Amino acid sequence: MPSPVQSRSVSVVMPCFNEEGNVLHTIDRTLEALGRLAPEFELLVVNDGSTDRTAALVREHRGGDARVRLLEHDRNRGQGAAIATGLAGSRCDLIFTLCADGQFDPEEYELFLQEVDRGDVLLGYRVSRAEPFRRRMVSRCYRWLIRGLFGLSVRDAGWIKMFRREHLSRLRFESTGFFWETEVLVLARDAGLSIHEVPVHSYPRESGEAKGAKLGRIVEAFSRTMAFWWGRLGKRR
Repeated sequence: MPSPVQSRSVSVVMPCFNEEGNVLHTIDRTLEALGRLAPEFELLVVNDGSTDRTAALVREHRGGDARVRLLEHDRNRGQGAAIATGLAGSRCDLIFTLCADGQFDPEEYELFLQEVDRGDVLLGYRVSRAEPFRRRMVSRCYRWLIRGLFGLSVRDAGWIKMFRREHLSRLRFESTGFFWETEVLVLARDAGLSIHEVPVHSYPRESGEAKGAKLGRIVEAFSRTMAFWWGRLGKRR
């Protein structure tokens, strides 16, 4: 069966921070999926100042693979900063984000590609969540918060996304942390871009620990959310 995107090239941006137990497996699965789905593709691994062997493993095992590009931060700057680095370095028509922890199956990019013409920004939402109850409740509360503050009615702001190269100049978010995921959707909506949601799955992390559910990260995301809302409110006065 032919690929649903015979003429579109695909970039995948994968931020990594201390993912030595997952990074190679995730890379291999992604290359296998993209090889079937896209005529031309690249995988940008953004090492966000990892203190483990994440970057070393990529260099040792994929250093000679032209399909894989390793971009590096000298220190941990945050997921938003890593995504921004990847977007700036991407070269293809369609640009996807990817979790380095193996919780997303790259084969499901096909679901996005089948609906690629239904929106300017495609947003995956998890129909099943392989997460502890506390994290699911935090996500639910945050969804209510951004709906109330920004009128942003999406099922899952914090999952896999697809952008089109021609819209990147209108999606220049400032957040360096996890809030980038909400900020970029607000910017897209304000720019008149359509957001289409695609149902996908999530799976348990195979190694390491989740970083987004830590109390410090939750407080940071909440603080950044309120600061962004207050700044927008001030501009309207």
